[in-house]
Amino acid sequence: MRKSAHESNRLWPSLFQLKKNLFSLRVWTVPLVLVIVACGHMRQWKTQQRSSWGAGAGFGMFATVDYHGTRFIHVHAVRGNHRQRVDIPAELAQTVGLKARALPTAQNLERFCQALWEHLQTQASGANEFAGHDATGLSVEMWGMTIDATRRCLTRHRIRQMYYSPSQHRPGASHEPNR
Repeated sequence: MRKSAHESNRLWPSLFQLKKNLFSLRVWTVPLVLVIVACGHMRQWKTQQRSSWGAGAGFGMFATVDYHGTRFIHVHAVRGNHRQRVDIPAELAQTVGLKARALPTAQNLERFCQALWEHLQTQASGANEFAGHDATGLSVEMWGMTIDATRRCLTRHRIRQMYYSPSQHRPGASHEPNR
C-alpha cells in the first residue's frame, strides 16, 4: 500500500519533534539527578561505610545485609585498666545512635559519645556509678554484619572504634549535629 502525501508529511514533523525532545533539558534532568545521587551514595558507602539501606542511603539496599539495623554499638566505661559495659538508653539509640550506625563517621561517633557521657553523668547511681562518675572515658566499637560466601554464614566485622575522653573534648570544638 502506498502512503498518501498527507501521511508522509505527518512523519517528518514527528521525527523533528523527537530529535528536539532528545536534546531537551527536561528529558535528561531526572536521569542526570539520579546518576549524581547514586554517585554520591557510592562515594559515601565506599569512603565512610554509610548504610546502604536507610537514612537516605541509596540504591544498594538489596545487595547487602549490612545496614543500620544490623549494626550495633558496644560501649564500655573505662577507668584505668578496668572496663564496664554500658547500656545505651533507648532515646539515645534512636537519635544520635541511629545517625552513628547509618553513617559511622568520627564526627557522628563523637556526638554519640558526648550525648552518652552527658547521660551517664546525670543518671549515675548504684550499679552504674562506675560508668557514670568514676569513669575517665568511653571505649566505643561499631560492628556490622556481612555474608561470608565461602562459609555460608553471617559474620560480624568491626567498622570503627574510638576512645572518647571528656577531658580531651573541648566544648565548642564539636561539630553541629546533622539536620
